Amino acid sequence: GINTASTASITSSGTAKQIKLQSNNAIVNAAPIKVTGATGTGSSIGLISTNAGISGAGAIGDITNKNASITFGNGGNDTYSGTIYASTFNKSGAGTETITGSITSAVNTDISGGTLSIGNGGGTGTLTSNTATLSNNATLAYNRSVSTTIATNISGTGNVSATLTGALSNLTADHTIALTNGTISLVTDGNLSVTQALSTTNTSTTAAFLEAGKATA
Repeated sequence: GINTASTASITSSGTAKQIKLQSNNAIVNAAPIKVTGATGTGSSIGLISTNAGISGAGAIGDITNKNASITFGNGGNDTYSGTIYASTFNKSGAGTETITGSITSAVNTDISGGTLSIGNGGGTGTLTSNTATLSNNATLAYNRSVSTTIATNISGTGNVSATLTGALSNLTADHTIALTNGTISLVTDGNLSVTQALSTTNTSTTAAFLEAGKATA
C-alpha cells in the first residue's frame, strides 16, 4: 500500500506517470500524492489507482492541471477527508467510500459499485463534477447537515439519495437526474428546490421520494 507521513509526499513524473496498486492495497495519506507532467489522452495517462479504498487527509492529484484519472475500488468502508483533483474520478467495489473532504473532477465521476457518500451527516464533504455516471446499481448519496446543491448532471443505472438534517439545511437540485431502473430519494429538514428534470425508468411507487420541512426546530 501507500502510506505517506505528514512530512512526505509521493510524486510520479517519469515516463509512465502512474501510481498503481494491486491486490487490494490501500492508499492512506497525509501528504500529497500526485502525477506531474502527464499529457495526452487515455486511461494510462496520469493514472492513480488502487483496488482498495482511500483514507486519510492529504491531497491526491494535481490542483493545477487536474490531469489524473483516479480510480479506487473498496470492498469495505473507508472515509477520506482530504482533497482529490482529477480529470475523471472512478469508484468501484461493493463498499462505501465516504468523502468528508472534497472531490473536484473536471470531466466525469464514475460510480460502478457500492456507494459514494458525500458527507457523513455533518457539514463537510463536497463533489464538484460536470457529470456523474452510475452503473451496476451503484449509489451516489449526499449525507449532510448544511444547505446543499446537487450541481452535477447524473445519469445511468443506479440510485441517487440526499439526506439533509437541520431546519436550515436547504436542498437544491439544479441539474438533471436521469436514471435507468434506479431510485431517487431527496429528503431535507429544510426547503427543497428542484429546478431541473428528475426521471427514472423504475415504475415502482417508491422509485421517487421527495420530502421537505420535516424539522420543527
